[in-house]
Amino acid sequence: MENIIYVIESGDTLSKIAQKFNIDMNIIARYNGISNMDNIEAGHILRIPQNYDENVYVIRSGDTLFGIAKRYCTTVEELVRLNDISDPNVITAGESIKLPNSSCANIHIVKEGDTLYSIAKMHNTIPEIIADINEIEDQDNLTVGQILLISDEETEPDKYMVRKGDKLWKIAERFNVPVTELINLNKLCDPDKLKEGQIIVIRIL
Repeated sequence: MENIIYVIESGDTLSKIAQKFNIDMNIIARYNGISNMDNIEAGHILRIPQNYDENVYVIRSGDTLFGIAKRYCTTVEELVRLNDISDPNVITAGESIKLPNSSCANIHIVKEGDTLYSIAKMHNTIPEIIADINEIEDQDNLTVGQILLISDEETEPDKYMVRKGDKLWKIAERFNVPVTELINLNKLCDPDKLKEGQIIVIRIL
């Protein structure tokens, strides 16, 4: 894949750079592993792809194959197979690797109108968890195109946000815990009266 090497100048934004090269800024962000589009620094180098394949990822400093696999909902074994990697413990920043076609429920790309609350509700979690994982200090300051990691563990969540139409027995069944345990953990006076947006503790870690 052919790339144009671009050195970020003072005053640049990802949007301006994208317009300059007639390319979607989300493509530049993903290709360069940028999770916060407002956080680019003068002097840093961007690779602008000419024939972009959305299933290609450019390795960043500090990346591990395990971390990449987890982020894009695949396995280390699959990445090794796709890229003929001889040693999965040795990958080089700046090199690109192929990603499998997959739908990843573990990330969310911020869209216009998104709030941390609405994103959390969509993914059955709570805003504080997403903020903590992504080191978000200001929950009201999200950027369109920003990539958020929804969870950093493969285990079931310890909390659940009630959605419209939820019943306690359905939540208990989903997370394989007794209804009585949910009632006791959450001190529910009337388990038949759940409110949309209410936080239910699933288990104590």
